[in-house]
Amino acid sequence: MHKYFGFLGQVSKQGREPTAYRFALIETVNLKKYFKVNGGLLHAVDGVSIQIKEGATLGLVGESGCGKSTLGRLILRLIKPTGGEIRYGGEDILGLSKKEMLNYRKKMQIIFQDPFASLNPRMSVFELIAEPLIMNKVCTSKKEMMELVFDIMNMVGLAPRFINSYPHEMDGGRRQRVGIARGLALKPNVALLEVLMTFGLIVHEVSYSAAGDLAGDTLESVIGTGPYRLTEWKPTEIMVFESFDDY
Repeated sequence: MHKYFGFLGQVSKQGREPTAYRFALIETVNLKKYFKVNGGLLHAVDGVSIQIKEGATLGLVGESGCGKSTLGRLILRLIKPTGGEIRYGGEDILGLSKKEMLNYRKKMQIIFQDPFASLNPRMSVFELIAEPLIMNKVCTSKKEMMELVFDIMNMVGLAPRFINSYPHEMDGGRRQRVGIARGLALKPNVALLEVLMTFGLIVHEVSYSAAGDLAGDTLESVIGTGPYRLTEWKPTEIMVFESFDDY
C-alpha cells in the first residue's frame, strides 16, 4: 500500500482539517486516488486535505512513485479521484461538466516532466506555443500572435532563432523550455510544475523563474513536484511524501 505521511509548513496532517487561510485558492478535502494492481489496490493518494492560498507556492517533495504527480494531476482534474473534494475559489470542480471545465483549463496549466513525450514532433516551436493561444482566441491578428509568442520565448530564455525549429532539432533543455512556454502561454492562475529530473535542477529554476515573472500579473499559485532537493527552490509551503509497502 502506498501512503503519504510527514509534512512541513502550513499543510494539514492526514485526518485533520487543513489550516484556515484567509484566501484559499485551491482546497482538497480527504482526496483519494486508488489504482488497481496485481494483488489489490495501490493507494497513490490517501485522504489528503490541503489548502493553497493565493500567492503561495507549494512544494510536493519525496521519492519517485510516492504520489506527488498524482496529487497534482488530481487537482487539475486530469485524472478522476476515487473520493474526496477539489475546490477552486470555493467551488467544487468535480461536479463540473467537460464544457464547464474549459474555463478552468485556462486558469490551471501543467508543465510536463518529459518534453519529448508532451510535444508534437510535427509542430514547430511557433505552432507549439501558439496552439493554446489560438484555441482560446487570445489574439486578434497574426502580428499580435507573433509578438506574443516571441515575448513568451524571451520569458523562458529561448532564442528567437528557434521559432521555426522542431523538437527533434533541439537539445533536451531547449525542448523543456518550449514545454514551459506552452504551460505559461495563457498566463494561468495556477501552474503545476512536474519534476524535471532529466535535465537537472537548472531547468527547475528556469520554470520557477518564468512562473515568477507572471506572479505579479496573473499567476496566483504554483505547485511544484520533485525530489527532496526541490526544497532548494524555497517554496512558501512544503508537503513531504513518504511511501512504504503494506502488501
